[in-house]
This record gives sequence, structure tokens and C-alpha cells, in this order.
Amino acid sequence: MVAGGTLVCALAEPTGFKILFDEYVLQATAQNLHLSREVGTIVRAYDVEGVWLPLGTYIDKRPYFFAFVLSLLHDVSGFRVQNAFFLNHALTALLLGLVGVTVRRLTGRVEAGVLAGWLLAALPLLGQNTNGSGMEVLNAVMIVGVFWLGLRFCAQPDDARQDCFLLGAVLLAQCRYESAMFVPAAALLVLVTSLRAGVLRLTVVTVLVPLALLPVAWVRQVFAMNEVLWQLPEELTKPFGSEHVAGNLALAGRYLFSTEVIYSNSAPLAVAGLLALGVLGFLFLRYRNLESRGGAALAGMVWFMAVLFNFVLLMYYYWGQLTDPLVSRLSLPLWIVFAVALAVALSKVEALGRKVFKPALAIALLGGLALHGRAAARHVYSQENLLEQEIRWELDWVAKRAVRSPFVITNKSSLPWLLERVPAVLVMSARARGAAIDFHLRQSAPPEILVTQRLRPGSAAGGFVVDPADALPPEIQLECLAERRFGYSIARISRVTSVKPLVQSSPTQ
Repeated sequence: MVAGGTLVCALAEPTGFKILFDEYVLQATAQNLHLSREVGTIVRAYDVEGVWLPLGTYIDKRPYFFAFVLSLLHDVSGFRVQNAFFLNHALTALLLGLVGVTVRRLTGRVEAGVLAGWLLAALPLLGQNTNGSGMEVLNAVMIVGVFWLGLRFCAQPDDARQDCFLLGAVLLAQCRYESAMFVPAAALLVLVTSLRAGVLRLTVVTVLVPLALLPVAWVRQVFAMNEVLWQLPEELTKPFGSEHVAGNLALAGRYLFSTEVIYSNSAPLAVAGLLALGVLGFLFLRYRNLESRGGAALAGMVWFMAVLFNFVLLMYYYWGQLTDPLVSRLSLPLWIVFAVALAVALSKVEALGRKVFKPALAIALLGGLALHGRAAARHVYSQENLLEQEIRWELDWVAKRAVRSPFVITNKSSLPWLLERVPAVLVMSARARGAAIDFHLRQSAPPEILVTQRLRPGSAAGGFVVDPADALPPEIQLECLAERRFGYSIARISRVTSVKPLVQSSPTQ
């Protein structure tokens, strides 16, 4: 299941950046951790005598666990942008394996673990994140992994299992913003299990856990000090509010149960998963046996409530529309709950003498292959992500040119270039630097100064003009080298040939 599921996810989509700015920032943070062992996102760096030297960083709002793990991979193999894709492929295999062993522990049946893992592997959303460089798969791995550690602790409470569980919760809290909500759930599970066992363990690790959570508070301070990071629309003053709930819930229902190929969901899994949660909830209320399979019912209830709370929090968020491809990735923990709940519910039916696992496995296998057979149709976001296609074309064009060391003045973020170890600044930064550009051009071995711009329709007749946001002063002379159309605009790469100061006119002229 692990090997086949990972292969299906790896083949679901081409590898590449899916969530542009988030993934570039994570890569730049990992690069800085690899080079200087310091948390920070690179915003300016130069090749100084063959040494790639970061000269400017800032503290980003995104948690740093994924960037840290990625930097460890860079330490072993050397820095490569592709390392992030390799890491997410390996994490996908780990996720499917953890789902399998966790469900096997919940049910006592290997078939249930295989079914749950395959249901998750057949989800197009997982394939999208497997082939990206974001932190969603690591977050899912930690959610399932810490749940498995919680099951081990509930079954046999001792100091070592409690320490492992709490340390796992500390790392989980640094995977994504909302994952910090699992810390109270972990604390509650430890408290209830300890009270029921009659022993409250205050180990060294338990006492130091609040100190280990300080980085989470520090990242929150970054938010508090810079409200721009919330990226709020002009009409809003706060990111959360009850006014967003109704609209977000309607879009969540559309995303979860839609059969349209534009969404990376699985409507059958959503329906079956909700029914399974209803059955398990009824059984829990009917029997209230928290000792079921060594405390698994208690751990499952606490962990499900944490996932549900995160979902509710998302519904209160102004940017919580799951139909948006940028937001749908946040629903991955909910899909994991659906897959696990369905496998556990079927195991209850199997225990009554009804042979359901073999038909369920066959349906899941065929249904999963059918979903991924339509994967090309489900790649709407990847196919229509014209900005990523434009960035990739520019990077490839410059890499193939290799005339001499390039220096790029870009109309987009400088991060894609810095990741490829190409010095870059923004167009807005270069506008007032004509003298500096001229200084470099006059050197004995000047870099090739390239400019990326976007042309947009300038008239009803179909003529194109340089977007005013990308324009440089007229004294900076450009030579067009390449153009390519993306949607309704044209991307242009030019070369700076010279800087000619404009002649100042006298008042009489």
C-alpha cells in the first residue's frame, strides 16, 4: 500500500511550485538555515568571488519546522531546489505508513490500515501537495504521528511514552499556524490519562515543554508587530469574524461533495467519511467505553475534536474558502479523519460477521485509480497557474543562455532567482539606481544585467505596452532578447545595454 500509494501520488502531477510565495519563502528560509544556521528568509544575496553570500534576511510569519527539516537535507546533499520535492515524496510514504499502522492499532486489522492508507493515497489533494514544496505533508505526518504516540501512551502510560508524545506535540505546533491548537489537546489527553491511571508524571521533559513552545509565541509576535502579514483586504480590520462563517461553510460543502473535475477532492470519501463519523459517534455515546482498545476511544475523540476545532477556526477566517485552490490544502487533516473513521467503522461491521473489507478494498482501488485517471482534468490550478509558468520560463531561459554571470532586475519576487543563486533586485529598487547600473556596466568583466517585464494590451486594436508597474526610466536603455505570451499578457526578457542620462532642458527651451 505504501509503495503503490506513494507511486500514485508521485505520478498524479508534475513536480513544481504550487503555492507560489509560501513555497518560495520556505525554500529561502531553508537556504539560509543551511548556509548560516540562522532562522531568516533571504531577500538579498550576491556571488562574491564564487561564494554565495546572503546579505539581507527577515523573520517570516511561517513556522520553521519544515524549513529546518529541508535544511538538514541540504546539509547532506548540498543545496538544491529539487530537495524539497524529494522530501515531500518521502514524507508522503511516511504519512501512508503511519496511517496504516495507526488504523491497525485502532482496529487490530491489517486490512483496515491498508484501506485507510489507500483511501488517502487516492485523494488528488494529497498528490498535489506531494509534488509541491509546501509544508502540508509534513503537517499531516506530524498530526498522524503524534496521534499514534498518543495511542501508545494511552495504552501503557509511562514516563518515556509521555515524553515522546509531548515532544511530538511541540514539533507539531511548529508545522503550521493552526497546528498549535493540538497542544491543548495533547495536554488534555495527558491529564485525563494520568488521572485515570492515578499517577501524574512531572518529568523533566514535561516541565520544559512550555519553554520549548516559546518559538511559537515568537512567531505570533511577528504577526502582532506587522499587521501587513495578515494580507487583509482594505475593507477588513481583523482576520477572524462570524460574518465569514455562512459563506465559508457553503463553499466548504461545495468543495467536499462536488463531483466537478476542477476540485482536488473526493466526494465519495467525504460522504462515506461523514457517515462513518456518525456511526462512531453513536457508538461512543451509546457505550462510552474509554478503555476500548487501550484508551484508543479517548485518544481518538480528543484528536478528532482538535481537527474539528481547526476546521471551525478556518470557517471563521476571512480567507477560508475551500473552493480556492490556495486554501483547499488546509483541508488535508479533515480528509485524514474521513479515511481513518471509514476504516474503523468498517472494522466494526466486519466484527459483526459481515465480510466488507475485500469489497471495500476493491472499490477503493478502482475508485482511486479512476480519480487519478482524471488527474489531468483536476490539475486546473497547476495548468492555469500562469505566474509559475512565467517564472519557470524566465529561469530556464536565463539558465540556458549562460553568456556570462547574470544579474536580474525582476518585476516579480526576487526569491526564485536567489534560490538559483542568481543575484536579483526588484524593478522598483532599480528605478533610482541608474548610476549604480552604469558603474557595473563599465567594469572590465561586467555581469549581464537582465530585466523581466510584462506587456499588457494597450489598445482595442491589440497593441501591447509595457505595464507601468514594470517600466524603467528612459535613460536605462534596453534590448529585447525574448518574449513569450502567457494568457492575456506577454513576458519579456531584455538586456541593459547602457545608461544615458537625459539632457536637462533649460526653462527657455
